[in-house]
Amino acid sequence: MIKKLLFLFAILISVGTSSVAQCTPDANIVSPGFYPTSLPDAVAGQSYSQVLQFKVASDTSYMSLSGTITSATLTNVTGLPAGFSYSCNKSPNACTYNGGEIGCISLSGNPTSGAVGSYNLSLTLSFNVIVNSTPVVLPVNVPVTLKVIASNGLTVTKAPFFALTQRDEDLVLLNPANGKLSVSVFDMLGRVVKTGNYQSIKGEATYINVSGLEKGIYFVNLQLNGKQETIKISKGFY
Repeated sequence: MIKKLLFLFAILISVGTSSVAQCTPDANIVSPGFYPTSLPDAVAGQSYSQVLQFKVASDTSYMSLSGTITSATLTNVTGLPAGFSYSCNKSPNACTYNGGEIGCISLSGNPTSGAVGSYNLSLTLSFNVIVNSTPVVLPVNVPVTLKVIASNGLTVTKAPFFALTQRDEDLVLLNPANGKLSVSVFDMLGRVVKTGNYQSIKGEATYINVSGLEKGIYFVNLQLNGKQETIKISKGFY
């Protein structure tokens, strides 16, 4: 029962600070579940934002009996680094969703050097289920991990379609769809300094290593399923 309930949400990710901007649910989510359970790293000294997309299942099982989920409520997110906050797309109202409904949760903050470390977050959820005409309330905690790392001078300009962040000497792309991902990196003179092709799997991460790039400003062109975006990064500047 609990294993099935742990897959009742589906997650991807954008964030603010003390006042978290509301996110927009991804209408393309089909299956209940959530992506990812491991969030991209936050970097000390840089604003962090991530959006968790989810879909509530419409049914589950309880003590070997089938039940219908009437609603699910996010009551809390615990384990966040100091200065981080969260908000759902229904805030400031209660974060309650009907069975089968799609929603999202925004996480954000401005981590300091004192926050460097690993964090085990927990999404506290309450499911209202009807089992043989009897209402049952099922509490569920969904684990999510987050790391805050020290700045290494690599910064990424956020873009709306491709959720690109960083982790040590890698650019981390949270894949928005399945398909072939083409990556080209240009320097300030328009010269191609790195290319690569990757298999994109929705909800998983693609790591683009940039350890070979010298200090400077670069433009990363990403192409996937006919959509493309160019994102500016800088390396070696704090």
